[in-house]
Amino acid sequence: MLIQVKSSKDKNNIYKLNDIERKVLNEFAKFFKKELNISKILSNYKNSAFVISTGYAGVFNDSKNNRHTLIEAKYFRSFKKNMPEMDSNKLKLKMSFAHSLSS
Repeated sequence: MLIQVKSSKDKNNIYKLNDIERKVLNEFAKFFKKELNISKILSNYKNSAFVISTGYAGVFNDSKNNRHTLIEAKYFRSFKKNMPEMDSNKLKLKMSFAHSLSS
């Protein structure tokens, strides 16, 4: 998962990604997927099935209580490799759950 995390000390003013920033994050995921095919460091994963997903996490930085609280989490997109049998809707559901950052 590639997650862009933004935090703020103001719970109501956490920065949200705009469309251009989302596009850049998705382009980075595509680049990483391509690198898996040619990278010597990652050659063990070249033929493996995997999913690269992108998302956002908005975090409230409560400095009074020294806590960080997840306020919002979003799944944007996924890029799969060597996974033709996985249904797109099923994959989207699983990625949405993973990006909810639930335990």
